[in-house]
Amino acid sequence: MVMLGVGIGHVFLPVFGYAPSVVEKLEPTLANHFYFLTTYSLCAFFMTQRGLSLWLARRPASTVARQVAAVLIFWWWRLVLEMQYPVEIAIFGIGELTKIMIPVIIPAAAGYTLALLAGSIAAKQGHERGLPCRE
Repeated sequence: MVMLGVGIGHVFLPVFGYAPSVVEKLEPTLANHFYFLTTYSLCAFFMTQRGLSLWLARRPASTVARQVAAVLIFWWWRLVLEMQYPVEIAIFGIGELTKIMIPVIIPAAAGYTLALLAGSIAAKQGHERGLPCRE
């Protein structure tokens, strides 16, 4: 559900997210590309991630669910990038956004890692969709 909030936040980012002084520094073509293409693409990504996560969470363990979780553990890489390149501009009036992002990124990365591990354990125990449960 965190991804829902992040996705919705990206919808408002181009208009309300940045101080006018930040916007003025970008030439119009770059600003349009950054604001609309990048920001709305990220919004679509987060909303898709949220939808896939909720859909798969309500289903029995499967190979597809493990594959999605394996791809989404990229959040650990996102954490590394956040620490390497901290946000140095205020977004939605919040300075030092990295201090807020790190506690959001860690549970996302841990959640997908745990989902991958749980799905792998279920697969080894024969609890995947369509297979009988071993006792």
